[in-house]
Amino acid sequence: MSKSKEFLKPEKSERIDFRVSSEDKELFQKAQAISGLGSLTSFIINAVREKATEVIKEREIILLNEQDSKIFFKALMEDSEPEEELKQGFRRYLAKLKNIESNTL
Repeated sequence: MSKSKEFLKPEKSERIDFRVSSEDKELFQKAQAISGLGSLTSFIINAVREKATEVIKEREIILLNEQDSKIFFKALMEDSEPEEELKQGFRRYLAKLKNIESNTL
């Protein structure tokens, strides 16, 4: 029976070597033992993969926010009349703001 490609583990042909302090190694070993992952290598790979994914996602969010900002400011700079729905929403906002202000006085 052949396995689907999505269930096959990727070939591990690359190698990363690094040195750490004895304190770091002890810390990693303690965390690995608590996590229950099979080996120190598995623990470190998992931790680095999670952090790498987090860093990439954060950067993608920043890039999307930059794109949104460009679109927003471009829309602000265009000489176009706001749509009626936007005008109504702004009027509702001002009315609520006025109501809040009158209740706090």
